[in-house]
Amino acid sequence: MQPTATQIDEIFNSLLDTELPRQTAIDENSTDGPDFCRLITKRYRACSLDAQSRLKFHRNFQKCVDSERAVQLNIPIGGYKKCHLTAAPEADWAEFFNLAFMKDLALKIAACYEPGVQITYLASGFIRYGLNITNYPPDHFYTYFQSMEKLTAYLNEMLSGTNIKFSFETVSERIDHADFMAHFRVNLQTAKTFWKDPKNTEQITNIEKKARKNYYCPQYTPTQKEIRESAQTAWAYLKTFAMLKCIDADEEIPVILRKGMPGYLHLRSSYNSVVQFWVGEGVLVRRKNTLFPTILSDKNLKKCTLAQSYPTDRFKELGNNFHTIKVVREIPD
Repeated sequence: MQPTATQIDEIFNSLLDTELPRQTAIDENSTDGPDFCRLITKRYRACSLDAQSRLKFHRNFQKCVDSERAVQLNIPIGGYKKCHLTAAPEADWAEFFNLAFMKDLALKIAACYEPGVQITYLASGFIRYGLNITNYPPDHFYTYFQSMEKLTAYLNEMLSGTNIKFSFETVSERIDHADFMAHFRVNLQTAKTFWKDPKNTEQITNIEKKARKNYYCPQYTPTQKEIRESAQTAWAYLKTFAMLKCIDADEEIPVILRKGMPGYLHLRSSYNSVVQFWVGEGVLVRRKNTLFPTILSDKNLKKCTLAQSYPTDRFKELGNNFHTIKVVREIPD
């Protein structure tokens, strides 16, 4: 059975809803104001919050309360669209679904915290430091930056009159070029030393395997030397990112859309997915007579059967990937 236009419109209307939710009883009865961690329910989290993380995020939130400023949620992202996807190099429905998901979380916080929420997507932007980590053409990155800026502007217009704001930045807007590169060069030498130590062989093999998978387009066969240089550059870049505190973990709440990174709030990418949006594509999945939006990796997309490509004229100003949306049949196990 094909989905109807009404069903699809209902999904988009839900994604675009900006009504503040009713405050929960725990917030209304609290004498100390809202409990930030209680607001981050399992609907949003990629994993549970341990006691140490709860304490850390509560302290961050309390600093916002004390200074009467918006809660700062900062999301580091890849800053590109994976070239294996037909949507590349622009943002697509995956980014849209994530922004809508984060908007819902922000509305929940803003409903009981008047200063509101500031959500910042922080792209690696290593291309602006002249670094070569992937074999993607430079225009691939700049096109993605522009499409993300257009999406965040769209959300801000939709949320005008609320206490919620989205923004998009690259690391180069936060850290001076010369300062970043001075630290990066030191970390790159450290990476090369790390690579020479036989004790790190297994770890290095895994790092280079991921570099080959993520940094090179399928039609290109990199040499082992290129893979190693890419992996070392990425390793040094991340060390520099952490060293220079590109995200101020004392003033902002760092968010990552997967599990594993200590000190980060681990959230889902959308209600129905944990795939990081820049390496996935947003689609509607048909399950019996229902539809749900989700983000699929390129691997899972290949398993799907396209049921319909539905025109979405109301969003076409957002870019080439928003003229239609794919409806796929349920993903096989």
